[in-house]
Amino acid sequence: MYEILTTLVTLVAPVLTFSAEEVWQYMPKDSDMAESVQLAQWPAAHPEYLDAALEAKWEQILTLRGEITKALETARRNKVIGHSLDATVQVYAGPSEFALLDSIQQDLATILIVSKASIHEKTQNAPVDAYRSPELDLAVAVAPATGEKCERCWIYCDTVGTVSEHEQLCERCASVVKKL
Repeated sequence: MYEILTTLVTLVAPVLTFSAEEVWQYMPKDSDMAESVQLAQWPAAHPEYLDAALEAKWEQILTLRGEITKALETARRNKVIGHSLDATVQVYAGPSEFALLDSIQQDLATILIVSKASIHEKTQNAPVDAYRSPELDLAVAVAPATGEKCERCWIYCDTVGTVSEHEQLCERCASVVKKL
């Protein structure tokens, strides 16, 4: 935990100068630590924390996300949606892209910053008006999201209003607010 704190305070120091310095002054220090966070060495990545396979996977995910974002921008330009959270995205992918997207299916909507996302195999099954990536075996259909908009997370879903104490919130946000 101390290593995390030291790294985090050092990383935020250029932006949150006074706050980082205040935390630094209260931290227990080793004899080799700088007196001020502003004089501390930039943290170096520990080789044991590096994971080349994970990095490669996320590079591919971000490449796919970039192509899906192009479809969202086209839908925004055509006034189908206003904000990305106003969208439901259906992704039609080739075998390798599908396998990658399937591995993150549970978090796909969050990664894409949309209300709902689903994946389908075979780009041939995509609607005619779907965005087709010139670079990847990928087609994306964007439609307005259904359901009500949660006032806390802004996601459109069918669970908004199902919790009587918090009628403007989705179930997930209502459960979080109840715990506060």
